[in-house]
Formats: sequence, structure tokens, C-alpha cells
Amino acid sequence: MSLYSASNNENNLIWSVEGGNIIENNGNSINIQWGNQGIGLITLVESNICNDFTNVFTVNIGGQIEPTWDCNDNFACVEQSDGSGNFQSLEECEANCSLVEPTWDCNDNFACVELSDGSGNFQSLQECEANCSSVEPTWDCNDNFACIEQSDGSGNFQSLEECEANCSIIIEDSWNCVNDACVDPMDGTGIYDSLEECEANCSATSINETLINVNIYPNPSSNIFNLEFNSDSETEILVTNILGEQVYFESTKSNGEFNTQIDLSNYSKGIYNLTIKTSDGISNHKLILQ
Repeated sequence: MSLYSASNNENNLIWSVEGGNIIENNGNSINIQWGNQGIGLITLVESNICNDFTNVFTVNIGGQIEPTWDCNDNFACVEQSDGSGNFQSLEECEANCSLVEPTWDCNDNFACVELSDGSGNFQSLQECEANCSSVEPTWDCNDNFACIEQSDGSGNFQSLEECEANCSIIIEDSWNCVNDACVDPMDGTGIYDSLEECEANCSATSINETLINVNIYPNPSSNIFNLEFNSDSETEILVTNILGEQVYFESTKSNGEFNTQIDLSNYSKGIYNLTIKTSDGISNHKLILQ
């Protein structure tokens, strides 16, 4: 037997009991007999003489609220001690908690990523991979007139061949006088429209450039250019960029066959002008660094 009471109260008290029996009730107190497990719930409603609602309180006796379970964000079962869970047992929760099947979606790098909340567009990894790389690569010209692949499909050309056919913009030859030699800046900004006009105005002696036979390999190159030519005099080798700025210079005295290397690995990709000047003549060539 258990006794519960509300003392010093002139209002009306209404008791209700779950899980037990009211043995005695005199308004301000009750005697209750519980079952073998001692589990029950007592509710007391208090009202004034006009029966206007005043107060209510509930007392849990002996663990009236049975534990329940719910799935968390990681699809694991968590016990809810306040009885608010959707499942009455751990087994029932585990049987329903993993109902969300994983799905897949493409990320910004066109790779397949599993989404465990079911929000992906593809039901299997194979389906995702079959559709994720659907963006075909395209190509565009960079500032050095080289073709660069655009993996997001934003390029102006659908193939490398199409890009290369359009990327090499034709620039008319022009010349500047640099260190007493006529140099083509490769960007059309030279002040002379022809080599003859440049040589006629440059302080260097005008000599036919075809008199020097030069072998350059490889060309294009990614770093080093090999030079071979014959000379029996003082030789000057000058390399300038498209702005006419000197990036390499070598002066040597040779007798017969001459070999040297020009290393441009520390410079940006693009077109450079090579000028070789000997007593036999001047030779201008284009070096393509890629």
C-alpha cells in the first residue's frame, strides 16, 4: 500500500491512477495498491470552487515510461528514455533504421560520392560512373597560343585538332633593331615591315641572313634547344622574347663546326626569337617553348 496526499488545499482535487487501484480516497489523500511490478502513474487535477481549472501534476511511479528507440542521423539506434521513440524495442528499431538505401552523385571533380541519406541522383556506383563523366572535355587557347584542355566543357573547341588549327594566330613578321641585329619580336610590334628595311636602318652591317646554315633541334622543345652551324669567326647568339627583351646571350670564337645548347627551362612557354650573327651573316629563327 502507498499513500499520496495534497495537504492544506481548499480546492477540489480529482485523482486518477494507472497501474494500480485506489483503496481509499478522502479528497486530500489516497491509498493505492500497486501490481507486482510496482509500475504506475498518478495524475492530480486541482480546480477551485467554480470548477475553473487551476493546476495539474503527474507523478511517474516505479518507471512508468517504458524505454523506446529512434534512428539518429547516422542511422544508428538510440534509446529515448522519455518514451518519444518510434520503436518499442531495439530489434524493431534496427530492422527499420537502415531502410534508407545509399545513393551516389557527381561532385565538382566529376567523381562519384556516396550519399547515405538517399538524396543522390544515382542508385548504384556503376550508374553514377556511367553518367558522371558525361561532360566531354573541350579546349581553349591560352595567352601563349597553346591549347589547354577544359574539363568542365567550357572550351571553345571540341577537339585538340580543332583548337590547334585555330589557336596559332597568324602574326605578320616585323623587325626591331636589337644590339645591332634585326630581331623579329613575333607579335607584329616591330617598327620595320621587312628584314631589308630593318637592315638598311640598323647600325649593323647588312648581310644576307641565308648565308648561315643553322640546325636547331628539337624545335619545339620543353627546355633545351641544340644548335649546330659552321663558323670561322666571332659568333654572337642572342635570344629575345616577344617584347624584344634579352633572355639569352652567348659570344664565342669558333673554327669550323660549332655546337651549343640554349636552356629556356626557366622561362614561360611561348615563341622566342633566335639571332645568330657571324662575319658570314645574320640568321633569324623562331624557337617554340612548350
